[in-house]
Amino acid sequence: MSGISSLLSIGKSALNASQVALQVTGDNIANVDTDGYSRQRVKLVNGTYTSGVDVDGVTRSYDSFVEAQYLDKISARERWSALYTGLTGVESLFNESNTSGINAAMSNFFSDWGNLTSTTASNASITAMLQGTQTLASLLRSAASTLASTKSDTQSAISANVGTLNSLSSAIADLNKKIDASTEGTEAYNSLLDSRDALIEQVSALVDVNVVDNGSGNLSVYLASGQTVVDGTTGFTFSYEQGQTVRQLSSTSIANKSDVQCYSSGTDSSEYTIKVVSNGGVGSGAAFEVSLDGGKTWLTDDDGKVLTYSANAEDGKVTVGDLEIWFGTTSNAGSSPTSDLEVGDTFTLVPKKALYWYTSAGTPELISPQQYADGTDNARRLTGGTLCGELELADTYVGGYRDSLDSLTQSMMPPDPSHRTKLQKYDPPLRGPGGNDSPRQVQGGALAVRVRERRSLARPPEAALDRSVSCAGEGIAVYLPGFDRSRESPEEAHGHDAQCQDGFRSLQVRTRPGQGLGLDRGRLAGRPGADRPYPGKRA
Repeated sequence: MSGISSLLSIGKSALNASQVALQVTGDNIANVDTDGYSRQRVKLVNGTYTSGVDVDGVTRSYDSFVEAQYLDKISARERWSALYTGLTGVESLFNESNTSGINAAMSNFFSDWGNLTSTTASNASITAMLQGTQTLASLLRSAASTLASTKSDTQSAISANVGTLNSLSSAIADLNKKIDASTEGTEAYNSLLDSRDALIEQVSALVDVNVVDNGSGNLSVYLASGQTVVDGTTGFTFSYEQGQTVRQLSSTSIANKSDVQCYSSGTDSSEYTIKVVSNGGVGSGAAFEVSLDGGKTWLTDDDGKVLTYSANAEDGKVTVGDLEIWFGTTSNAGSSPTSDLEVGDTFTLVPKKALYWYTSAGTPELISPQQYADGTDNARRLTGGTLCGELELADTYVGGYRDSLDSLTQSMMPPDPSHRTKLQKYDPPLRGPGGNDSPRQVQGGALAVRVRERRSLARPPEAALDRSVSCAGEGIAVYLPGFDRSRESPEEAHGHDAQCQDGFRSLQVRTRPGQGLGLDRGRLAGRPGADRPYPGKRA
């Protein structure tokens, strides 16, 4: 009987093992299209003497090396995908193949102004100049608005993705707890592992990660730069917030318990690294250099010499780029510190929103991506994932384009903002007292008058005194065609320098019957006319 029992026992074990294998095979077939599912296989082992075959567990077809390579490629793909998507929208703003773009409008703008200086300038050329100016201004405003919108939308996407990252971190930590409490080698255990791997892949799409297996199914997730995302059953927090100033003091300043802090006003898409290079008190000898790439290179003048700035208090702010920089105490930006600055003291100013990782002690650490002057990435920051691409898009690219657009616009304006002007057109006939002079019209049929911003030009008097005309407005000079001003003194050619009411200046020119008038660009320096200048009012 014992022989028959043994045979039956062996047959039973074989049937049980086959049944488990069939169940696992069925699961594999059913989940062939399930995202994140790993194919499973039954591990069979020899049973004890006369006991047949045993099932030693169900394992996943999983290769940690291949998975690590896959996660790395996901991060790289998502970084460049985010940049590509964002820059595709920006590209249309600066598409130079577009004949109606900014480049073409600028060419027409300068060409029209050149035509306007001609004594034979026609009414049509003046009209074309005004229309061309309006077109260029409209394109510049549209480009600036689109860039601002793109940056705002990108920042909103960054905030949403940071929230997703924090949720994923907590979810992975919770799965680690469940896996610790599960029995290894079961289908339920494998299902939890698959769920965790799927979440880690989602994390790698947002940031670049490394995964470390701690054994017994427990693992930790780190950024490629070393910051912890998940440590066992603890998830860490990330925040997209206004940049903070970080002090890194020299050993001397630490020993002296320095109370010096660096402050700034203004915004910029770059980080500013302030390095003290001369010992001394604030406002009395201390000096610093500035880097925009974390200290790899330093700002220089046109001759390549590194720029050095005086370390002053708030009443002596130093302008560097788009920032005003000064030094105060750690508790009050307006107070002068009692401690001296020492060589090696370093301050990092972040005048923008940035991504921070919070340590277990609640201390923020800046991890926004940063590129050096040679184009390489700072390996201690983010270097992959959607968040990396979006942060680069908002700061490096859109921020850089906005700076360039601002520089272009400023270069076309007078240095003093109070002198920025608009062009307005006035096209009335100018009639003399009668005879051969009536009617007469300014040469070209129109007078383009440049006035201060938000000012409109009212009609001049219908009858000018003794065939004379007065022109008021900053930036306009009236001249006689064929009149050789080089033979006359400035006073004879332009009159005495005088200031009229409301900041207007007026130039009076007497003409002979039938003689036309022309326009000359340039700052008007004249004296009030015998008749009233064209008045203006704020619009």
